[in-house]
Amino acid sequence: NSKCYYFEHTKSGAHLLKIANDDENKTFAATFKTLPESDCGTPHIIEHSVLNGSKNFPVKSPFTVLTKGSLNTFLNAMTSSDMTMYPVASMNDKDFRNLMHVYLDAVFFPKIYENPKIFQQEAWHYELKSKDAPVQYKGVVYNEMKGSFSSPSRILGYHIDKNLFPDNTYGYSSGGYPKDIPELTYEHFKNFHKKYYHPTNSYLYLYGNSDLESDLKFINKEYLSKFDKLDKTAKIKKQEPFDKMKEVVEYYPVGKSENTENKTFLTMDWVVGDGANQALTMKMRILADALVNHESGPLKLALQDSGVGRDINAYYSANKQGVFQINVKNANLEDKEKFHRIVDNTLQKVVKEGIDDEALKGIVNRYEFRLREGQHPQKGLIYLFQSRNGWAYAEDPLLSLKWEKPLKATKKAVKKDQLETLIRDKFLNNPHSLLIALAPKPGLQAKWDKQTEKELAEFKASLSGKEMDSLMKQTEELIAYQKRENSPEDLAKMPLLELDEIDTTAAYFDIKEKEVQGVKELYYNTFTNDILYSKFLFDANVLSKDQIPYMKLLAKLLGDLNTKNYSFGELNNELN
Repeated sequence: NSKCYYFEHTKSGAHLLKIANDDENKTFAATFKTLPESDCGTPHIIEHSVLNGSKNFPVKSPFTVLTKGSLNTFLNAMTSSDMTMYPVASMNDKDFRNLMHVYLDAVFFPKIYENPKIFQQEAWHYELKSKDAPVQYKGVVYNEMKGSFSSPSRILGYHIDKNLFPDNTYGYSSGGYPKDIPELTYEHFKNFHKKYYHPTNSYLYLYGNSDLESDLKFINKEYLSKFDKLDKTAKIKKQEPFDKMKEVVEYYPVGKSENTENKTFLTMDWVVGDGANQALTMKMRILADALVNHESGPLKLALQDSGVGRDINAYYSANKQGVFQINVKNANLEDKEKFHRIVDNTLQKVVKEGIDDEALKGIVNRYEFRLREGQHPQKGLIYLFQSRNGWAYAEDPLLSLKWEKPLKATKKAVKKDQLETLIRDKFLNNPHSLLIALAPKPGLQAKWDKQTEKELAEFKASLSGKEMDSLMKQTEELIAYQKRENSPEDLAKMPLLELDEIDTTAAYFDIKEKEVQGVKELYYNTFTNDILYSKFLFDANVLSKDQIPYMKLLAKLLGDLNTKNYSFGELNNELN
């Protein structure tokens, strides 16, 4: 029940999509194509930094202040491999305008140019508290990514991207690789913002029942009218395909005395198609379920029967260059070739014999159901994320929102056995692929820590007495800046709601009570796109204290095990 409007701003070159409907939960987002040029994590660091005060709102953290005087239903920012998004949502008109104002000010006029302490705090800095103390690396993103890269899954993802995309932006970590973050200079950081955070390179988004003309006038007057259109926007350079599959072994750290058995990750990855191709994306996601994620998927069963690993899943990431992954956890390094052989043989067998019709029918039906349902309290966010690929990769914001045609093409492909042809062409005959094992290595973290300590000790030894005094002073000043409270004058500039601007009327949901075959039923009539939602509840008071922990286990097992009439695979098909 929406109307879509698409605009180009004449002076600045900004593009704006408005999805207009009667949804009170209004959404705004400013998104920028931000292409990492190193592993320093510049896009991620800028995402943090712009939310540290701006021209009109010079408080240290508008984000924190906003939460104290806002009725937002969503307030966040996120960095992906090639874009950075700043979405907000609210059901209050004044609050929605306030949020939009603060976020537009943050992205277009941040304080990062005149205040280097923001860079030092959010990215990294050398910390020296006294002449006898060791020099340390400190920084919000630096510490966050150290934590993030303590996860083997994060390390695996990093190496997959590095190996599949050695020559383009996807080969770099947009979040930042801890070892490389201290390579980022303040100058490069500012230049990155200047290059990418321009209206010509932006995707502005409005959703819901806010007044369109009023919103456009505000965005134009306060922000876009202050910029001139750029001649070119950021383009993603394509990675040239490989001649043959890459095989790689990498390592992740575990404790010195830790047992390394069954702790290797194995994955096969293929670069497949363009993320703007809706039909291909659908087919790849259906294949991920049919081959691996379905309880009786042929690849899942083949790997389980062989004893290679214990947790098997598949996934398709639809970036400008999409990647199809088959992942196995809890394996061993010596299983690598066996894993490759099983995947290869099983895929050949599937091409020859076909995919189980009943399983496919259920998976496609479930996929279509999810598309048609659209029941989510944050519809504005869902449509923002859905529009992203068509908008960013094909310059058509509606391409990824219109799924009827690609769904029809996908159903046709399923009926005509075209998925088997896709397996042959995109997997078996595709050399732009990777076989990677990520194995545990005791003592590796200690080795990395020692290297960092040595690096910092050498840096400290290179400092003159004057330079050391300067570094200690910089450390003191930064700590004082972080502890400093916002001034009352700066706080007064923040647009916060007053009590009389809040609607005190609560929404009321009128539920009818009736009985069906002796069972009490509560019924609520509302618009659900012709979908019936049922919830069956059982009184758990009949259980003893000792039985309570088993409730969750029972709920997990029901639907995943054989029943009187179905095997677990057949049950999965029937549920779908």
